[in-house]
Amino acid sequence: MKKLSSSLLVLPFLVLAVIYLLVSPNDFSIVSSRTRCNDTPVTSTPSTNATEPTADFRLLLGVVTRAELYERRALLRLAYALQPAPARAVIDVRFVVCRITREEDAVLVALEIIAHGDIIVLNCTENMDDGKTHTYFSGVPKLFAGAPYDYVGKTDDDSYYRLGALADTLRDKPRRDLYHGFLAPCHTDPGMQFMSGMGYIVSWDVAAWIAATEELKNDVTGPEDEVFGRWLRSSGKGMNRYGEQTRMYDYLDGEMRDGANCFRHALVSDTVVVHKLKDRLKWARTLRFFNATQGLRTSMLYHVDMQPASPPVLATVCSVPAATTNQHLATNGVYTASPDFRLLLGALTRADLYERRARSSASLTRSNRRLAAPSSTSASSCATSPRRRTRCRWRSRSSPTATSSCSTARLHRGYGQRQDPHLLLDHPGAGMSAGARYDYVGKTDDDTYYRPPALADALRGKAQATCTTGPDS
Repeated sequence: MKKLSSSLLVLPFLVLAVIYLLVSPNDFSIVSSRTRCNDTPVTSTPSTNATEPTADFRLLLGVVTRAELYERRALLRLAYALQPAPARAVIDVRFVVCRITREEDAVLVALEIIAHGDIIVLNCTENMDDGKTHTYFSGVPKLFAGAPYDYVGKTDDDSYYRLGALADTLRDKPRRDLYHGFLAPCHTDPGMQFMSGMGYIVSWDVAAWIAATEELKNDVTGPEDEVFGRWLRSSGKGMNRYGEQTRMYDYLDGEMRDGANCFRHALVSDTVVVHKLKDRLKWARTLRFFNATQGLRTSMLYHVDMQPASPPVLATVCSVPAATTNQHLATNGVYTASPDFRLLLGALTRADLYERRARSSASLTRSNRRLAAPSSTSASSCATSPRRRTRCRWRSRSSPTATSSCSTARLHRGYGQRQDPHLLLDHPGAGMSAGARYDYVGKTDDDTYYRPPALADALRGKAQATCTTGPDS
């Protein structure tokens, strides 16, 4: 009888254990789908699911760059993220650097890897024409042996691929022995041509051959695109050659001294890649030509004139927001409960300090992943009387950036002060949903690093004052 009583006592716990295992089989851990962070890099095209058509091919596109070129990587991430995802194709853009040797790069590149997951660090000394291309192509088959791509490509960090056009041109191409790009030099014996270093792509089997051919390690010095072409030509590889003449070219506009030729001409709508985007103005004109800013919405948070007067007023502060919507952590799954408070923290900066904003974004992304009650990035206003106006301050995060019409020269002469408010809202909550008000508003400089968790702990429980108001003007 005693044994029977003991058995009846244990039975409910056994039943609960069985139910627990059935409901949550993953190593005894219950993880709601709402609490899973999205680790897909911005520079990856979305993965397919059961309701979407299967991808026709997968391409790894390596952007050869250097560790210290933070601004260029930030620009490229934005440029590729704003492009429509190519149909029925997976194109993963990765930044390729050699071994990191400087202390500052070790930390800052690590932040990028944590935030974006799109950097490949090769075991080589940084170079352009002394073996880096070989290290990349020979390393890829080992790095992705478990999930091989159909194609592997290399491009420069001053090149801009149109991923949709690239996908369309590769879709019906062979999956073996392929060599795709821009045939150079122009008007030369085809047997001596090679694909220009602005961007070329080979099939996976060609990359595997490079990895397996030891003698290529001793033939790496010289212009990397010429050397690469010589490897394939001397070994009878890459026989399925496809040149995208007129659709792959160097940038040209009317302000340049250079004239048009077989590899350089004005922007065209069916572009596959534009090369020689060496400065911000060339990038800006190229991105505007391809309507990269079409997602810009009207908002009180910024004043952006997409057609500035000639010559441009360079002192005007105008920043274009990222394409993605505000990534409030509640929707990203870090927390689900209501925060204790909401803080708007504005980092005063200038429009041309892209690298500084990119670094701040990476560090804040890392910090906010651990923050239980973070500050929100949604714009808001506080309640005021009808005849008074509310002053709203700047913010600087990976989400949209608030701008003002004041001159950057006024940083120490009333910049953002009462006589030149950034934003004047005629009524509370104008242009935004109800209940989006902040508890606190702060200002900081772009050379200051806040630790959000420590700041949150310091503010939690403090008295929450009303917004600063001024007389009607």
